[in-house]
Formats: sequence, C-alpha cells, structure tokens
Amino acid sequence: MAKFLLSDAARSWGGSAVLGVTPMSNCRGFPHERLHQDRVIILSQIAVMKKVLFICSQNKLRSPTAEAVFAEEPRLLVASAGLNNNAEVPVTPELLKWADIIFVMEKSHRNKLSKKFKKYLNKQRVVCLEIPDSYGYMDPVLVSLLKAKVSRHLGTY
Repeated sequence: MAKFLLSDAARSWGGSAVLGVTPMSNCRGFPHERLHQDRVIILSQIAVMKKVLFICSQNKLRSPTAEAVFAEEPRLLVASAGLNNNAEVPVTPELLKWADIIFVMEKSHRNKLSKKFKKYLNKQRVVCLEIPDSYGYMDPVLVSLLKAKVSRHLGTY
C-alpha cells in the first residue's frame, strides 16, 4: 500500500512530496535546477509505472500476498483490497479509478465488482486469476501461482 500512497503524494504535490520538500512554487532561494532535474526524473518514472490493484474477498490472504509479491517490482505501483464490507481494506471507487489493471482472484469477485462498482470500471482491464481461497498468507504455492498468472498479463507495457 505504501507505493500507492507514494503515487498519490506525487500526484498531489507534483512530485515534490517524494523529494521531501514543499512544492516548487513555494521554494525561494533553493537550488532549483538540481531539484527540478530530480523532480522530472521521479515524475517520469512514476508516469511509466503500471498501477495494479489486487482484489479478493477479505483482503487478508490472497490479495495482500499478491501486493507483497509485486511491491518490489520497480515498474509497478501496487495496492490490494477486498470486496466484502468487513474487508481489511475495502474496495473504493478511488482505488478503482487509480488502477490501470485489476486482478481478481475468482469469477465471483469479477461479478461482484461489476455489480457493485460498474460505473467506476471504465478503462481498467479486469483479469480473473482463478485462484481459490485455500492458501495462507505468503504460502509458497500461492506465491508461485501469482507470479505465473500475473506476469503473463503484465508482459511488456
């Protein structure tokens, strides 16, 4: 989830929050040239990153595992959420609008997502991984399944 917040901060502050300084317009007497170069590099890196949302029912096992597995991938910004009302992190319209691609674990998740949030699913691709709820958090079999199934959908972007 931290990578999603980083992206949110970068979008809100024009990248300056990533650098730990106030926005450029508020900096007086600061060496702007170097800051501007760093800011452009950071923003351009964020702009080419794919925003990936993983969804399951409770956001306790499968989707947090997927988020943890792909969080270190430098080309991805990742987040996870659950469709149930009592999920650890519930799906929100904001998360759906943020995502470029959404991975659900089961067909029932795709159906529920479409029914509950249809008007927020415009440009995003929704992919069903068909991974049943029979694995623990960071289960090695689950990790292998996620790597195999998710990677083929991300390819080169």
